[in-house]
Amino acid sequence: NMPAEPTEAADAPPSLPPPRPGVKRTTVLVLYIVLIVLGLPVWWRTTAVYRASVPFHLLDKQEISARLPRLQVRLVLAQELGSSAQDAAQWLEQHVNRHIDPVRDGIRVVVAGDTLQSPLPDTVADDRQMDQWLSTVQPLPQQGGDSSEYCVHLLPEGRKGAFRVEDGGRRLTMGTGMTGWLLVSPDASRMTHSLQGLPKMLAAVLRGEDAAVSSALVDATAAGATASTSARFSGEIEAREVGQRSSLRVTLSLLVGCSGDAMKERKKDAPTSPHNASAPAVADCASGAVTWEAALAIQSMVQPLVERLRDTYTISIDSQVLHYADLAVAPVFDSEYDAFVLKSSTLNDFINWREWPLDSTTSLKRTVHLMVYVPSKDVSPLVVLDSHSLPLSPAAFTVAGYGAVHVLRDTSVLSPSPGGGSKIYKQELRAPFASLVGQLRHILGLETPGTVKSLPDYSTGAPLWQLRMIQRRMARARIASARSSLRTLQGLIESIPNMMITDRISLGVHDALLSIRAADSEWAAGNFVESAALAARSFDTAEEVFFDSSILSMLYFPDDHKAAVYIPYFVPVLLPLLIGILREGKAYKAARKVKVD
Repeated sequence: NMPAEPTEAADAPPSLPPPRPGVKRTTVLVLYIVLIVLGLPVWWRTTAVYRASVPFHLLDKQEISARLPRLQVRLVLAQELGSSAQDAAQWLEQHVNRHIDPVRDGIRVVVAGDTLQSPLPDTVADDRQMDQWLSTVQPLPQQGGDSSEYCVHLLPEGRKGAFRVEDGGRRLTMGTGMTGWLLVSPDASRMTHSLQGLPKMLAAVLRGEDAAVSSALVDATAAGATASTSARFSGEIEAREVGQRSSLRVTLSLLVGCSGDAMKERKKDAPTSPHNASAPAVADCASGAVTWEAALAIQSMVQPLVERLRDTYTISIDSQVLHYADLAVAPVFDSEYDAFVLKSSTLNDFINWREWPLDSTTSLKRTVHLMVYVPSKDVSPLVVLDSHSLPLSPAAFTVAGYGAVHVLRDTSVLSPSPGGGSKIYKQELRAPFASLVGQLRHILGLETPGTVKSLPDYSTGAPLWQLRMIQRRMARARIASARSSLRTLQGLIESIPNMMITDRISLGVHDALLSIRAADSEWAAGNFVESAALAARSFDTAEEVFFDSSILSMLYFPDDHKAAVYIPYFVPVLLPLLIGILREGKAYKAARKVKVD
């Protein structure tokens, strides 16, 4: 028998089982899902905005120090009054604190009573001798810094000695140090009535007076010039605008007028440089240029004030001479005064800013110009009128945005100079510089309350009590400015959640907050100079952080803006994936249904 041939089926190789439909697609989808699950957190983490922790909670802990600094006042009664010093001190402490706002002023006054052991001698003839005698007979305790004690003496009025006062003694008179006095009735029944105004006057000395005279025409010297109600000096230095010590530049300028004929000839010769001080002057001092002994006058009259304020202001001083300084507003001749006059309504336009190059330097320092104007012969004598059309004496006033001016009456201050030309010597500059220093004190905030009489301190430029007052006001203003800056920074950071906050920003805010808390502690301890310095440091640090380039708001966008950017990128990628997932879901359901059947 022949063997049977193998069949076709037997000869065929064994075949693999057919793959299940959708396995490849499922594998790809699972791979995509794994990539998305792992990739999205990585993408989110790597693109998230870093925001370091900023300790703004420290700012909310102590807005106002619970322990207010106590200003010590010693009330000293003369023996002739025969009243109880302790009872008077208790009454004064109770009433003076009614004029002190703990929130606004941040201080509390404590008054102690004492008795003047020495009788008032008949040799005391005026206020300055009184100030010297009181400081000698009962000196204040030696205390450092701002903890100096105030001393107020109650002296009997109507005494037979040589001492007299023009206002009857009803105003508190403050000397050049920390001592003041008030004349009261020696009659016990009338003494209380004599003391009624003392609490308000003493409170004004301790905290300063917000409604103090501040106008374009101010009381510049001890002789006094009637203040007008003209515009306030717009360039006044505000405590909240300054850093650790306010950088201030004071420029003293001598402005020399010229006659009309001389000016025409000058413009013909040098039309492009009418203010060139180096060329020979042919103005009213036709023999040559005008010079002045500004350095000597500054050293003796301005430098003491600068030294007095060295803990509060950093002041640099320079001087210049400007020739051919024609007035922007021409004076008008007045036959009543037989002189040319400048009315008070024109004083704010006194500066001829088109032709007077008062400042040719580039500096970030605020500049205050103190000017002495020498009128030309064509407008001499020159009289400045106040708001009541009366001659202003001394003729000194402030000009909004510039500084202060003292107008000389004529050219009589010019003396022949040995080297040719004319010269103004130091003795002729005493009166103008005295008024300009008074204007500068006004600009810097060294003002005397209207209810208080103050003796000028020519040796230091400012009485000690006035210096302490401005130091406290500046410390308080700087603390408020630092807090305001930090609050603004906090609002900016919280309003933009996508803003990147680096560690440098966090450390800067932390340092600013520590400084402001230290300033609060120094304030509570009565160390006002240190408090002002710490508050200024906090303010400067907060300003540096606020203007840091990394937190500029224009670099950050809202969430809807980001969605508009990312959606066009992610939708084309995710849409096929979502469609594939839906198809696989449908295929899986269909396969299960077939298997069940």
